[in-house]
Amino acid sequence: MLFAAGAFTVLWPLERRRGEAWSLVGIAGLLLQTAVFVGVVAARLAMVQQPGAANALWPLQDALLTINGTFLAIALIGLSIAGFRCGLIRRWHELLGFAAATLTLSSAVLTPLVIDRGGVFGLIGLTGWLLWVVWLLAYGAALIKPVRSSAG
Repeated sequence: MLFAAGAFTVLWPLERRRGEAWSLVGIAGLLLQTAVFVGVVAARLAMVQQPGAANALWPLQDALLTINGTFLAIALIGLSIAGFRCGLIRRWHELLGFAAATLTLSSAVLTPLVIDRGGVFGLIGLTGWLLWVVWLLAYGAALIKPVRSSAG
């Protein structure tokens, strides 16, 4: 949430001048992702406390992780657009965010196949997650530097 607060603090004033609100989309995705991940952790803790309930809780955890991936994609899209339009990140970084969002959302949509078959379908989510990590590190570095005067 510290990352979300930092990104929003930098982007929101710039976006308000432009009459846009993509950073709100991004922070909404991150807030929803965090809330859903609390459910994932709660399901895992419940499985540890009640091992007999694992058969019922595994599908719940899988469903919550699917929704979590969807919210991550929303956050990536919102913050990538906001960051590029406000001059915080470059075009390659925005496109990296879109690629990570596409793979993350694709993985969420393909969750039944991943669970039933595994294999290469699982690599879609892994690749999206790895791209997200690179995107996140680069975005964090961009937040430390001053904002450029124009997007590009």
